[in-house]
Amino acid sequence: AFPKSNPKSPQDVLATMYRFLGVDVAAQYADGSGRPHPVLPSGQAIARAMGIPEDLILRGARLRPLPDKLLEAFGEDTPLFFYVLKEAEVLSQGRKLGPVGGRIVAEVLIGLLSADPASYLAIQPTWRPKAGEFGAPRDGEFTVADLLRFARVTIG
Repeated sequence: AFPKSNPKSPQDVLATMYRFLGVDVAAQYADGSGRPHPVLPSGQAIARAMGIPEDLILRGARLRPLPDKLLEAFGEDTPLFFYVLKEAEVLSQGRKLGPVGGRIVAEVLIGLLSADPASYLAIQPTWRPKAGEFGAPRDGEFTVADLLRFARVTIG
């Protein structure tokens, strides 16, 4: 059911939530060319800024199953939090994050480690694993999956 008068869009609801969190939803920043961009861009805008190929960027029918009114409201302006969840659903049936969500999480973790003076990144910034060390398959190659296998973490 949709209201007959004074309808609100998902963006209106998000704007209200952001205002209560103290975020100026009308704020903009200028890129290197002086073009204005909203502080809270859509998932599609973030994907493009990250260089995600157009064929992987979700829009229109790839956002289904959503009601037509919601598809129309989101269009090319899907709120980032919803975009990240939908991207995971569409690209991997929700088993893992997609390119946008995965990069956001990775950059946050790397940022936290970089900012922590006691982290390994701060203490040994040039460290590279040797084959066999902490589960590294080859010199200089090491993934989170290698570390989890080394720690005998069971994922099921």
